[in-house]
Amino acid sequence: MEKESSIATSLIRMDPGTHFPRHRHAGAEEVFLLEGDLVVEGQRMKPGDYCRAETGSTHSESYTDSGCVFLLKASQLDELFE
Repeated sequence: MEKESSIATSLIRMDPGTHFPRHRHAGAEEVFLLEGDLVVEGQRMKPGDYCRAETGSTHSESYTDSGCVFLLKASQLDELFE
């Protein structure tokens, strides 16, 4: 049986000091930062910045110092590493 795949677009708000754990992507993920700051792969994003993670890629921990709001388009089959 084939795995069902689907894509979700969400508006994400992260409080100041929030960390998002290391994770792998079963499908591509896209982030468009609307406000605040977000550090992804050691790069500090600012409002208007966009990044894309390809299928099968792994993100190191992401975080925000001041809090942020972003649009996230991602596969619903992402897996978190423990």
